[in-house]
Parts: sequence; C-alpha cells; structure tokens
Amino acid sequence: MPDDHSWSKPPRSRAARNLLPHGFPFLLVDRVVELDPGRQIVALKRVSAGEELSGRGAFPHSFSFSLIAEAMAQAASIAAASVSEGEAPPSGAYAAIKEMRILREPRAGEELWLKMKLLHQFGRLFEFRGEAKIGGELVGEGELILRLS
Repeated sequence: MPDDHSWSKPPRSRAARNLLPHGFPFLLVDRVVELDPGRQIVALKRVSAGEELSGRGAFPHSFSFSLIAEAMAQAASIAAASVSEGEAPPSGAYAAIKEMRILREPRAGEELWLKMKLLHQFGRLFEFRGEAKIGGELVGEGELILRLS
C-alpha cells in the first residue's frame, strides 16, 4: 500500500462514481489510489461515524464484516469494468465468494486499504484475490468472483 496517503480535502473518486452504480451511503470506495485496468487496484475507504452503514457491527461505530467484503467487491468491480468499452460501463455483481476471512471490523476514523488482484477471467466472470488492511495490519482477505453485466 502507498505510504503517503494524506490529502488536503476529503477523498472522492471520480473513477468509483463513474464505474459503480452505487451512491451514498452504499458506495464503499472513497478513492482509487492505483489502477492497472483489468488487472489490479488499490483503493481506500475512510470509515466515519456519520455513515448510516456504520455502527451496525459488533462494536459501536464500526464497519460490519459484510461491508468489508462488499468494499473489496466494489474495488474489484472498478478494476474489471475499467477495461470495458462502450457508452455505459458494466456493473459488477457477486457471482460467488470463494473464501473470505475477516479478522476485525474497522472503526470510525480508520482508513481501510483495499488491494484486489485479478486471478482469472472467464468471459464476463472475473476471479479476484484481495486483502483489506488498516495501517499495515491485515483485517480481511479472500477470493471472490464477479459477473459484469
């Protein structure tokens, strides 16, 4: 993950907004930090207490386990959809979660770094392996399959 991750204004990713059909509060990628279209992505989610989706996990003001998996899927969808050509970019949807291990929930104020790498592509199916980290600490990892529509 990049070491220098401080910005002067709140992160918003034009790539995320354009390649995902999600909007607030369901857009779980705040910034695309690195993108190798169709191959891998490093993205960032800043967890805030003000988000309606936080605080529903095991701890107050935490980001639930399922939302970590969803953030990883959204980042992978951006990487997969970034190589498509056409007027409307395709959107990705879960086809399967092959394996997922979430070690802890991020809390308000923490930055969740998402790194997803393409393992295989079968037509419109994309298999990604990825990890989620907070300050270098692994908090989640797994493999998922997305289908672009």
